[in-house]
Amino acid sequence: MKANATSRDKKHKAPSAYATKTIGTALSAASTVKAGKPIALKATSAATSLNVSWKRPALTGYLKNYTVQLKQGTKTLKSYTTASPSKTITGLKRNTAYTVQVRANPKSTNGKYLASSAYVSVSVKTKR
Repeated sequence: MKANATSRDKKHKAPSAYATKTIGTALSAASTVKAGKPIALKATSAATSLNVSWKRPALTGYLKNYTVQLKQGTKTLKSYTTASPSKTITGLKRNTAYTVQVRANPKSTNGKYLASSAYVSVSVKTKR
């Protein structure tokens, strides 16, 4: 029986092609939502700490948390998860250059995995 045809049994009608397409579209749309990138990332330094802050991305309804990575060169030294749009990182070496990367991690909806945003980076050097 065709999807948009009615059944010969008057009690039951076959679902329309439109309804089937709508359901399929809604599910696939949820699986492609991405968290927006954190905006206006900035870092301020002290002798042995960094304070990193950013603005929330546009799609905050899908936002679960953020991943903050502390790097030195290409090596990741530490990785943190935070729900707020800022992070203070302590215990750092004086007069040392670091890169901080932040990405937004979305909530899962309808059991579908949603992709995290790309990392946004800022370089900063601790004070002497």
